[in-house]
Amino acid sequence: MNRPRLAPRAPGESSPRRGGPSGASRRDGPSSVVTSNLVGGGSEAVAGRRVAVHYTGWVYDPEAADNKGRQLDSSRTRNEPLRFELGAAEAAPMWQDGIAGMRAGGRRTLIVMGGAEASGLAGVVPPHAALVFDLELLEVE
Repeated sequence: MNRPRLAPRAPGESSPRRGGPSGASRRDGPSSVVTSNLVGGGSEAVAGRRVAVHYTGWVYDPEAADNKGRQLDSSRTRNEPLRFELGAAEAAPMWQDGIAGMRAGGRRTLIVMGGAEASGLAGVVPPHAALVFDLELLEVE
């Protein structure tokens, strides 16, 4: 399986947990890459705060445009943002890590290597598949 190239934290990023300048990437742990596509100007997403996030997820495909293969799900299609408390285990750890430090109005792309479960999802997601998520932080309460 081809895997995306992991990008180091971008120059100018003050902390591994904060989004850098537009287009900057950082590595969150051994298996994910976060790219800040647009840094928001609103409140920062930190543990203990409730967030509302729009997302679209795809199976990673190294041959597809933007590495986005088969679309898995999208809150935008349903117009129902995902709402949860950051740091309270109400969402997958990869999302908790990918959203932490974002500011409301910001957008990120999260690539998670081996993000799918070992069993995958029959007919939809291969076992241990890499996943791509576009995230937009709509609100921080």
